[in-house]
Amino acid sequence: MKKLMFILGLMIGILGASNTFAQETPAAKTEAAPAPAASVTPAAPAEKTSATETEGEMEVAAPEKAAPLSAEKMTKIQQAAEKLIKDEIQSVGSFEVDHPETGDLLNLTLDRVNPEVTQSDEGEYLLHADFKDKAGAAYKVSIYVEDLGNEEYELADAIIEAIDGKPVTGI
Repeated sequence: MKKLMFILGLMIGILGASNTFAQETPAAKTEAAPAPAASVTPAAPAEKTSATETEGEMEVAAPEKAAPLSAEKMTKIQQAAEKLIKDEIQSVGSFEVDHPETGDLLNLTLDRVNPEVTQSDEGEYLLHADFKDKAGAAYKVSIYVEDLGNEEYELADAIIEAIDGKPVTGI
């Protein structure tokens, strides 16, 4: 989602730059002046942004609003995520996730699921969990959990954020 927002922002910036260039050419000066753009009211700023990229004077941010969650809801989601991860480990033998730099399938074991839970604009819940591989390397993984209703949850995605404390660059 972050990459999509960044690419969309770049495309808008490129289109905006090409329109400015077209207006500055001599051919454009001889044509009738373009109609004024419609007035746009800026949206309220996001409560929290996960990443900000700057393209010229335009700032593109991937909105990830942290919806307020009760302590009880956070605990339920954390417990559900932990159960889903443990169920996968029990049925498959490990928690399988792709290495973001090499594409290799990693077989990880769970150390712990952190208690902090946030909710994205898309409605998924984001948690962070700590895993290890057979060699002892430590992995910090972002776990996305989808609420299916009736207190049923599903693992939507798992993305490695850091290996042995070093941020992953292949994302």
